[in-house]
Amino acid sequence: MATSGIVKYGGGFLVALFGIGVLVSIFSPADQNRTDAPQTAAPAGSANKEDPSLNASILFSAVEMNIENEDSFDWTDCDLEINPHGEGGFSRSVARVKQHTAVTLALDEFADSEGLKFDSLSHAITRFHMSCTTPSGRMSYFGTRQAKTGTD
Repeated sequence: MATSGIVKYGGGFLVALFGIGVLVSIFSPADQNRTDAPQTAAPAGSANKEDPSLNASILFSAVEMNIENEDSFDWTDCDLEINPHGEGGFSRSVARVKQHTAVTLALDEFADSEGLKFDSLSHAITRFHMSCTTPSGRMSYFGTRQAKTGTD
Protein backbone atom coordinates (compact mmCIF):
# COMPACT_ATOMS: atom_id res chain seq x y z
CA MET A 1 0.00 0.00 0.00
CA ALA A 2 2.91 2.34 0.55
CA THR A 3 3.67 2.16 -3.16
CA SER A 4 0.23 3.47 -4.19
CA GLY A 5 0.62 6.38 -1.78
CA ILE A 6 3.92 7.30 -3.40
CA VAL A 7 2.39 7.10 -6.88
CA LYS A 8 -0.54 9.27 -5.82
CA TYR A 9 1.81 11.86 -4.31
CA GLY A 10 4.13 11.68 -7.33
CA GLY A 11 1.23 12.36 -9.72
CA GLY A 12 0.22 15.45 -7.76
CA PHE A 13 3.81 16.62 -7.76
CA LEU A 14 3.99 16.27 -11.55
CA VAL A 15 0.79 18.27 -11.97
CA ALA A 16 2.14 21.02 -9.70
CA LEU A 17 5.48 21.00 -11.53
CA PHE A 18 3.70 21.27 -14.90
CA GLY A 19 1.58 24.18 -13.61
CA ILE A 20 4.67 26.05 -12.45
CA GLY A 21 6.30 25.47 -15.85
CA VAL A 22 3.26 26.88 -17.63
CA LEU A 23 3.24 30.00 -15.44
CA VAL A 24 6.96 30.60 -15.93
CA SER A 25 6.81 30.24 -19.72
CA ILE A 26 3.45 31.87 -20.44
CA PHE A 27 5.11 35.03 -21.74
CA SER A 28 8.49 35.70 -23.26
CA PRO A 29 10.04 38.93 -24.51
CA ALA A 30 9.80 39.43 -28.27
CA ASP A 31 13.59 39.78 -28.49
CA GLN A 32 14.40 36.73 -26.34
CA ASN A 33 16.38 34.95 -29.06
CA ARG A 34 18.43 37.98 -30.13
CA THR A 35 22.14 37.38 -30.19
CA ASP A 36 23.15 40.99 -30.83
CA ALA A 37 22.17 42.27 -27.39
CA PRO A 38 24.99 44.25 -25.74
CA GLN A 39 26.96 42.33 -23.09
CA THR A 40 27.33 45.33 -20.77
CA ALA A 41 25.60 46.66 -17.69
CA ALA A 42 23.65 49.13 -19.87
CA PRO A 43 19.85 48.73 -19.88
CA ALA A 44 18.54 46.34 -22.53
CA GLY A 45 17.82 48.16 -25.74
CA SER A 46 19.90 51.21 -24.90
CA ALA A 47 22.38 50.42 -27.68
CA ASN A 48 19.59 49.85 -30.21
CA LYS A 49 17.47 52.99 -30.49
CA GLU A 50 15.01 51.28 -32.88
CA ASP A 51 14.08 48.59 -30.34
CA PRO A 52 14.37 49.91 -26.78
CA SER A 53 13.07 47.26 -24.42
CA LEU A 54 12.56 46.85 -20.70
CA ASN A 55 14.07 43.91 -18.82
CA ALA A 56 11.07 42.32 -17.16
CA SER A 57 9.72 39.06 -15.88
CA ILE A 58 5.94 38.76 -16.33
CA LEU A 59 3.87 35.96 -14.76
CA PHE A 60 0.12 35.49 -14.97
CA SER A 61 -2.27 33.40 -12.92
CA ALA A 62 -6.01 33.11 -13.41
CA VAL A 63 -6.65 36.28 -11.38
CA GLU A 64 -3.46 38.35 -11.23
CA MET A 65 -0.18 39.21 -12.87
CA ASN A 66 3.25 39.79 -11.41
CA ILE A 67 5.62 42.25 -13.10
CA GLU A 68 9.25 42.23 -11.99
CA ASN A 69 11.53 45.13 -12.96
CA GLU A 70 14.87 43.51 -13.76
CA ASP A 71 16.46 46.82 -14.76
CA SER A 72 18.82 48.92 -12.62
CA PHE A 73 16.50 51.93 -12.79
CA ASP A 74 12.88 52.71 -11.89
CA TRP A 75 10.09 52.67 -14.47
CA THR A 76 7.48 55.45 -14.22
CA ASP A 77 4.23 56.35 -15.95
CA CYS A 78 3.70 52.76 -17.19
CA ASP A 79 0.91 51.91 -19.61
CA LEU A 80 0.03 48.19 -19.60
CA GLU A 81 -2.23 46.37 -22.04
CA ILE A 82 -3.48 42.80 -22.28
CA ASN A 83 -4.33 41.69 -25.85
CA PRO A 84 -3.41 44.97 -27.57
CA HIS A 85 -3.91 45.86 -31.25
CA GLY A 86 -7.50 45.16 -32.21
CA GLU A 87 -8.11 42.16 -29.95
CA GLY A 88 -10.34 44.05 -27.55
CA GLY A 89 -7.39 45.24 -25.46
CA PHE A 90 -7.63 45.77 -21.73
CA SER A 91 -5.39 48.42 -20.19
CA ARG A 92 -4.37 50.12 -16.98
CA SER A 93 -1.59 52.38 -15.72
CA VAL A 94 1.01 51.98 -13.00
CA ALA A 95 2.73 55.05 -11.57
CA ARG A 96 6.07 53.42 -10.66
CA VAL A 97 7.84 50.07 -10.57
CA LYS A 98 11.06 50.42 -8.59
CA GLN A 99 14.27 48.81 -9.83
CA HIS A 100 14.70 45.12 -8.92
CA THR A 101 11.23 44.89 -7.36
CA ALA A 102 7.93 43.37 -8.41
CA VAL A 103 4.33 44.52 -8.38
CA THR A 104 1.28 42.28 -8.36
CA LEU A 105 -1.87 43.49 -10.12
CA ALA A 106 -5.34 41.97 -10.21
CA LEU A 107 -6.38 41.17 -13.78
CA ASP A 108 -9.82 42.67 -13.16
CA GLU A 109 -8.09 46.07 -12.73
CA PHE A 110 -7.57 46.07 -16.52
CA ALA A 111 -10.47 47.53 -18.53
CA ASP A 112 -11.29 48.02 -22.21
CA SER A 113 -12.16 51.37 -23.81
CA GLU A 114 -15.80 51.00 -22.72
CA GLY A 115 -14.93 50.26 -19.08
CA LEU A 116 -15.52 46.49 -19.26
CA LYS A 117 -13.14 44.74 -16.84
CA PHE A 118 -10.93 41.86 -17.93
CA ASP A 119 -12.42 38.48 -17.01
CA SER A 120 -10.05 35.52 -17.36
CA LEU A 121 -13.01 33.12 -17.57
CA SER A 122 -14.25 34.71 -20.80
CA HIS A 123 -11.03 36.15 -22.28
CA ALA A 124 -7.76 34.40 -23.11
CA ILE A 125 -4.49 36.28 -22.72
CA THR A 126 -2.63 36.13 -26.02
CA ARG A 127 -0.31 39.16 -25.85
CA PHE A 128 0.96 41.70 -23.38
CA HIS A 129 2.49 45.14 -23.94
CA MET A 130 3.99 47.54 -21.44
CA SER A 131 5.49 50.98 -22.07
CA CYS A 132 7.22 53.00 -19.33
CA THR A 133 9.29 56.15 -18.95
CA THR A 134 12.93 55.49 -18.02
CA PRO A 135 16.02 57.68 -17.61
CA SER A 136 16.77 56.87 -21.30
CA GLY A 137 13.27 57.79 -22.48
CA ARG A 138 10.22 55.66 -23.25
CA MET A 139 10.90 51.89 -23.37
CA SER A 140 8.63 48.89 -23.97
CA TYR A 141 8.15 45.20 -23.26
CA PHE A 142 6.21 42.90 -25.61
CA GLY A 143 5.17 39.37 -24.65
CA THR A 144 3.35 36.66 -26.57
CA ARG A 145 1.71 33.64 -25.03
CA GLN A 146 3.61 30.50 -25.91
CA ALA A 147 1.48 27.80 -27.52
CA LYS A 148 1.89 24.46 -25.77
CA THR A 149 1.70 21.18 -27.65
CA GLY A 150 1.69 17.58 -26.50
CA THR A 151 5.40 17.35 -27.24
CA ASP A 152 6.44 20.28 -24.98
